[in-house]
Amino acid sequence: MSTFALIHGAGDVGWYWHLVEAELGTRGHEVVAPDLPGDDDSAGLNEYADTVVEAVGDRKDLIIVGQSFG
Repeated sequence: MSTFALIHGAGDVGWYWHLVEAELGTRGHEVVAPDLPGDDDSAGLNEYADTVVEAVGDRKDLIIVGQSFG
């Protein structure tokens, strides 16, 4: 199965995806939905990308889904 990396929009958190995460889980997929550092005014795109890369780790067969700023 695949791993879905679900990236929330600005001003939100990974929990935004909880319903999608549950549905994908029932279908046998793994889900990563990290909290982006939106509360850190000094964080830029590199920090956002690093957060996602760290959450994904060494998982393969990724499907990236972004919402709004994600």
